[in-house]
Amino acid sequence: MDIRRVGLDELDEVMDLYDDGRRALAALGIDQWQNGRPSREMIESDIRNEELFSYDEDGARLGCIMLTMRGDENYDLLEDGAWETPGTASSPDYLTIHRVVTDSRQARRGVASRMLAAAEEYGRVHGARSVRVDTHPGNVRMQGLLAKLGYRHCGRFFLQNSPEATTERWAYEKLL
Repeated sequence: MDIRRVGLDELDEVMDLYDDGRRALAALGIDQWQNGRPSREMIESDIRNEELFSYDEDGARLGCIMLTMRGDENYDLLEDGAWETPGTASSPDYLTIHRVVTDSRQARRGVASRMLAAAEEYGRVHGARSVRVDTHPGNVRMQGLLAKLGYRHCGRFFLQNSPEATTERWAYEKLL
């Protein structure tokens, strides 16, 4: 298992992986990522900010994940629940996970579980008290994975200024 930062020279290959993820979500009837997001510009920004990581095994990229210690303003808008930790966008004490994607040929083989375990270790090393992640309300597979890995459903929020058809997101947190 290896998680490493993605370089700009890998952008085309990484975009192919996100396109594959977009098709996989569509096949499940989930409207997330069906509007061209994450865009090439978003992924390039993640790479330039050194926040996009590749999950590799035996030299092959099996997935990508965005990890940041910067707070997420959407998380300050949580409804119908509460976070486990008091961190806010302006004073984060948590690791944020976004844009989790696995190669569809690796579906149901534990890749996402191993990738999230690597992300949790990254959070520990960088002093995070917890890990926060959100998912589309229709993404039952991700919800099940998060529950299996000990993440607690903390509530929901609605993405601000998003072109996504469904802006509702379910929020999860795991203490480290």
